[in-house]
Amino acid sequence: DHSDIFSDDLRLLGCDASCQAILLAKRSASDITNIEYREALAEDLNQTSQSFDLVLLIHVLEHVPDMLKLIHEASKMAKIIYINVPIEATPLYSLRPGVFAAQFRRFGHIHFFDEAFFREFLEANNYKVLHSGYSYDYLGQSFSVARIIFRPMRSFASLVFGPSFSNALFGGISSTFLVQAP
Repeated sequence: DHSDIFSDDLRLLGCDASCQAILLAKRSASDITNIEYREALAEDLNQTSQSFDLVLLIHVLEHVPDMLKLIHEASKMAKIIYINVPIEATPLYSLRPGVFAAQFRRFGHIHFFDEAFFREFLEANNYKVLHSGYSYDYLGQSFSVARIIFRPMRSFASLVFGPSFSNALFGGISSTFLVQAP
């Protein structure tokens, strides 16, 4: 039940280019009644001159050819943008032959990030990073041998050296950025 988070006067709009993603979102948030869903691109929403308090770009930028254009389109709708990107450009990922091609084939990823690069990219394009953190959304997705082996190592490195070090070395955790548009 999400009633403690989403009040009745809060208006939410979920948008995705994939009808399957929209169906999945509807199922996972079926108890929230004040969400409107649209199968659309961000550029399509800008055509309607709608404005929002906050735009969320969650696991989107790794799929779009021109990620700066999409961030710019989002900044036309809201001055504050929450961005979540998977961290995959790490030594561990690079040592696994074919992993980036597999990420492309399986998930459609065409960009691969590390945390320092993405922060620098945002700041170089005049987006002010108000806050950054981590999303552990991938940790429960599968129980492959690699995940079983590296999860304790990732946890230990995070505990001893901090999540930023662990993420830079192992990846597998998403970085989150709350940014203010120029």
